[in-house]
Amino acid sequence: FSPFASIVNRPHPYFSDLTVDPNYRRKGIASQLVEEGERLAKEMNCQEMYLGVASTNTVALDLYSNMGYEIIVPTGDILEFVKRQEGVRMLRRTLN
Repeated sequence: FSPFASIVNRPHPYFSDLTVDPNYRRKGIASQLVEEGERLAKEMNCQEMYLGVASTNTVALDLYSNMGYEIIVPTGDILEFVKRQEGVRMLRRTLN
């Protein structure tokens, strides 16, 4: 579960610092890792998945956008978490 679960009033599955070795990039590994995380989150009856991505990491932002994630403007309890991380964009996807 999320490292910001202690800050927010409810647990959220959250990916941060997902990295694939440069020798293995562009082979679908990041997508597979996220999909597995989503599968596990669904098993735990979570309805949303969150990602934190460096705002300068356009490759990752494009990947997650193509997977259905949307950049969100943090509010409420999530805002406190994001404030602690400089240069991070928060993304969210509703799990079906």
